Amino acid sequence: MAVVLPAFATSTVLGGAASVLSRRPVTCAPRSAGITCAFQRRAKYDEMREEGWRKRLGGVPCLRPRTTFRTFALTREACRSSTLDLPSDLGHPAHPRPLYIDPGYELVMVCQSAWASRNTPKENLETAVRRQAAAKRGGGGAAGKNALLAADGSKRWGEKFFLLYTPFWLTLCLGVVVPFKLYESFTELEYLVLGLVSTVPAFLIPLFLVGKADSIRSLKDRYWVKANVWIIIFSYVGNYFWTHYFFTVLGASYTFPSWRMNNVPHTTFLLTHACFLFYHMASNMTLRRLRHSTAHLPQSIRWLFEAAWILALSYFIAYLETLAIANFPYYEFVDRDIMYKVGSLFYAIYFLVSFPMFSRIDEKAEKWDLPRVAVDALGAAMLVTIILDLWRIFLGPIVPIPESRRCAQPGLAWFHAQNESV
Repeated sequence: MAVVLPAFATSTVLGGAASVLSRRPVTCAPRSAGITCAFQRRAKYDEMREEGWRKRLGGVPCLRPRTTFRTFALTREACRSSTLDLPSDLGHPAHPRPLYIDPGYELVMVCQSAWASRNTPKENLETAVRRQAAAKRGGGGAAGKNALLAADGSKRWGEKFFLLYTPFWLTLCLGVVVPFKLYESFTELEYLVLGLVSTVPAFLIPLFLVGKADSIRSLKDRYWVKANVWIIIFSYVGNYFWTHYFFTVLGASYTFPSWRMNNVPHTTFLLTHACFLFYHMASNMTLRRLRHSTAHLPQSIRWLFEAAWILALSYFIAYLETLAIANFPYYEFVDRDIMYKVGSLFYAIYFLVSFPMFSRIDEKAEKWDLPRVAVDALGAAMLVTIILDLWRIFLGPIVPIPESRRCAQPGLAWFHAQNESV
């Protein structure tokens, strides 16, 4: 007995109106009972709720992907055919209905082995299809083929974008401005423009160059937005507060002309954002690969490997950044050699905390909202602040700091100016 379901006209992915239905039935030839099918456009999974399913499919009981299910994409050519050859195990003999194809558009059929009643809570089909695709690739989403990539499509696109964007600002700063010593003629305005040009595209480009997974998500649910929010908060706290530890513990100082906030150049606020995006995308991918490689080991061993890798990567990045700006003469240190060796460890504390915390955003099936992202970033910033101040109190400066840079009284490093005035 042939089984077919009614399809319905909805908007296309680009937002245009769908064409008139062809009214041509497509025949299914099911041979197994208990199999149900549902049809919908690929870009509309997030709109499929319980009521929406019943209304759009003419009262057919809603489906809940619970056990085995898979997608079957109908190509444009297949949609033009009056008879479609579908797998023989599809359909439900109790619900014979004609299926009308809207020609020229891609439809998706989601099939499952269990029939759910009308009153059963329904699972979002986007999540179901994503999980099915992950299982089809061997488990773990994109990691089934490449353990570096995130299973979530939005996160995968965001990480690739930030990594591909990195050479632009890196070449501008370290490949043009520093080697050609353009900074010698820079004033406050030029330094600010350099920071803006390096950072603002990380917000603007994804608004116009939208990834496939992001095209069906609202702006607040896209990974690149969440990543930018997390890094904005973390890097702002780092510049506004932690830079003073560099002054009072590491013996660093900025001497280039710049407009400042809390004695920290605005340019560093901007450039830090671009740098930290790159660092954290690289950390995400390497941690994901490590977890994939050690998944067969006992949990305690996995944690040991992960902790060792985070420590090594954090120190490497901190050391590399310090070394990379060595040719810029207006970021000075009392003792540059000690800064490379010991100061890089102090700087690595930032990433010892941030790398594992940032990697959790949208890494699993549960998706984060922006308030959770903001709270997590603030929590990471507070933990780093505590560790840095413990270093200042118990270990002290790594080099002799001039009396003018020391805190007049015990307390937080950024209270130095207030203590002096008192």
